[in-house]
Amino acid sequence: MRIEYDPFTSTVETRPLVTEGYNVCDSYQELFDLQTDKTLSIVSNTYKPIDNAYIYGNIENTLSRVYGGAIKKIDHVYGEGMHWGARTARRYVLSDLKYDVAQGTRNTTCPTTITPEIWAFNSYDGTQRARASFSLFDIACANGLATKDMVNFINVRHTKNASSYFSPEIIEQGLDVAKRQIDLIRSWANTEIDYATAKDLLLALKGMNENKPKALPVGRKPRETSFDRVWDSVGSEAHNRGGLTVWAIVSAATNYSTLRQAGGGMHTASLDVGVDRQEAVASWITNVVAPQYNAAAA
Repeated sequence: MRIEYDPFTSTVETRPLVTEGYNVCDSYQELFDLQTDKTLSIVSNTYKPIDNAYIYGNIENTLSRVYGGAIKKIDHVYGEGMHWGARTARRYVLSDLKYDVAQGTRNTTCPTTITPEIWAFNSYDGTQRARASFSLFDIACANGLATKDMVNFINVRHTKNASSYFSPEIIEQGLDVAKRQIDLIRSWANTEIDYATAKDLLLALKGMNENKPKALPVGRKPRETSFDRVWDSVGSEAHNRGGLTVWAIVSAATNYSTLRQAGGGMHTASLDVGVDRQEAVASWITNVVAPQYNAAAA
């Protein structure tokens, strides 16, 4: 009976890298999957892989002890051909901890319900550390909201033993932080703002640059920027979800940073780009949005 391969339970090892001339390379080694014997990547000789089976298994065992509620898993696997499975990410949706957030001044068919999630990342190719982060997701649009207090509560280089970083205590502390962040968000999410304020907030986000009018050849359209796409989303949020509120601009920005398996629009299938965007938006919410509106809500 053929057993289907699961990259999330994989275990790997390294072996000497032999060149075409049958010489052993001193600086690099080959990383391969123990179940399939497939080469996943070539890494430096100082690289010490951390197994997917270890990372995801420890998180799930810990959650069963400190959470115990319903968990939905959403998997993302990256790489092509022989390198498929060299990078992975798994979302753990903690639906029993969801909260409703009021939004806008009129009735809306898109209520805002926030659900905590754990994102876990790992790679076998040296591009990502072994990581886990908390985010809050808006169920209506699956937008991911991360703040600096929640991102990267586990962040381990592939050069040391990671066992102490995947403890029940660390994950339980992360859950407590997530609950406190939800309470703060509920206090300011419904605050109404004007478009000038919304625009200023968005332009404070790293990487957001407004298109400046300039002469272009006849028939050529200006190149669309990330700002253009997010700003269009702000208008859609305001129209569909109760009015132009702080939540509308935050939701539009987090939609831009939410990792997707398929590309298109503001989403990205790149693990590297998705993580960078998440951290940029997390910093923006923590350092720009939250201080201003937490104070106003107090």
